[in-house]
Amino acid sequence: METVAVKPFDPKDVDPTHLAARFAAIVESSDDAIISKTLEGVILTWNRGAERIFGYTASEVIGKKLAMLVPPNRTDEVATILRQVADGKRVDHFETVRRRKDGTDIVISVTISPIHADDGRVVAASKVARDITSQTLAAVERDRFFDLSIDMMSAATAGAFSRVNPAFYQHLGYSPAELIGRPLASFVHPADVDATSRELARLVEGAHDVRFENRFRRKDGVYRWLSWRSATHTNGVVYSVARDVTEDRTAKDSMAAALREKEVLLQEVHHRVKNNLQVISSLISMQIRAIETKSARAALDECQSRIQAIALIHEKLYQSKDFGRVSFANYMRSLATNIFDVAGVSPGRVHLALDIGGVTLPVDKAIPCGLMVNELIINALKHAFPAETSGRVSVSMSSEARTLTLVVEDDGIGLPAGFDVWAATTLGLQLVCTLAEQLEATLVMRDGPGARFQVSFTLDQEIS
Repeated sequence: METVAVKPFDPKDVDPTHLAARFAAIVESSDDAIISKTLEGVILTWNRGAERIFGYTASEVIGKKLAMLVPPNRTDEVATILRQVADGKRVDHFETVRRRKDGTDIVISVTISPIHADDGRVVAASKVARDITSQTLAAVERDRFFDLSIDMMSAATAGAFSRVNPAFYQHLGYSPAELIGRPLASFVHPADVDATSRELARLVEGAHDVRFENRFRRKDGVYRWLSWRSATHTNGVVYSVARDVTEDRTAKDSMAAALREKEVLLQEVHHRVKNNLQVISSLISMQIRAIETKSARAALDECQSRIQAIALIHEKLYQSKDFGRVSFANYMRSLATNIFDVAGVSPGRVHLALDIGGVTLPVDKAIPCGLMVNELIINALKHAFPAETSGRVSVSMSSEARTLTLVVEDDGIGLPAGFDVWAATTLGLQLVCTLAEQLEATLVMRDGPGARFQVSFTLDQEIS
C-alpha cells in the first residue's frame, strides 16, 4: 500500500485574517447569544443570536451597559459576576433571569469567561447565553405535578432512591433523608425481593413500561401492598409511580374467600337436593313393588323417571365448577342411559344417537329441556317400536345467536294420522306442552315416517 506523506500542521500556514473572518462568521451564526463586555459591563459586541434572544439589535445596545437587560431584583448579581471575571475566574452554566426588549423575563444559562490582554491582564469578558425558558418552565410544571400528586412518585438511580415526592414519604412515614440513597430492595418484603429484582432488571434491559406489585415496609414496620408502574429514562434514571393497594387486595381476598364459601354451599345444596330426590325415588320403588295394578305401577315408573331426570341435573351441578349452568351433552348422555336401563330395552335393539355439541344451559332451562327429552324418549321406547322391532332414537340440539333448537325424533311407526300434540290426553305429552309454554318455546310436531318433536326457544344471553 502506498504511503502518503502528510505535512504536519503549522499555525504559520493559516492566514490570520482568514481565520478571524471564519471565527467571526461562526459567532455571528450561532443560535446562542455571544456577547463581549468591558469589566464595567459596557457591551462591546452583540451577535445575531443575542438579537434573537433579547430582542435588541446590535446598534441599540453596543456602548450601553449590560445592566439594561437585568431585572431590578438582580442588579447586585451583575457586579458580583464582573468581580469574579476581573479576578480571572470563569463562571460556568449560571442560570439567571434577564429581561427582553418587550419587557418579558426569560431564563438563561450563562457561561462567562475572562478576556486577557497579551500581558495577561483581564481586560474584558465574553458571555455565552442560551435561552432555557421553555425547559425551565417544563421542569417547574413537572415538579409541581410531582409535589402535588396524591400517588407516590420516585426516581431511582442504580436501584437506590434519588428523589421522592411528599406523598411517598408522608404515606410511608419516612423522612426524605431516610429514603434518599437507600436501595429500594431494602424496604421490600423478603418474599418479594426476587420478583421485584426481576422486574427492575427488565427495565435495565430496555423494557419501556413495567408494572408489578410488592409489599413495602412502612417506618412503623407494617408492610403495605404497593402497585408500581416504572419506566427508565435514557439517562438511566428509573421513574416510578406507586399506589397503595392493600385495601383492594384485602377486599379481593375476602371476596374470593366468600365466593369459595358460596361455591361450597351451593355444591352442598345441589348434593343434598340430589340425595333427597334419590330418597324419594327409592320410596317410589318400594311403593311400586307393593302395587299389583299394572297401570298404577306404570304411572309410578314414569313419576320416578321424572324425579331421576331432575336429580341428575343436581348431580351434574355439584360435580361442575359452574353451579349455575350445566353441560347439556353430558346431562343427555347420563339421562338417556338411565332411561334405556329403566325401560329394559334389549341391547342393540334401539340405537340412541346424540348430537348436542358443547352447549351449556342455565339450570332453569336445562331442567325443562331434560324433562321434555325424558318424556319423549320414554314415549318412543313404549310406542314407536312394537313387537321387539329395532330402530333409532336421536336427540340433537343446535344454536344460533340466542335461539336454541332441541329435536327428539325416532324412525318408528310414527304417530296416528291427524294427531295433535296440544290436544294429547296422556300425562307425558301434556307435560311436554306445559314445559314448552314455560320456556315460551315453539313446539312443532311431524309424523310419518317416525315421529319428530322440535322445540325452539330464546335465551336471555348468547348461548355458550
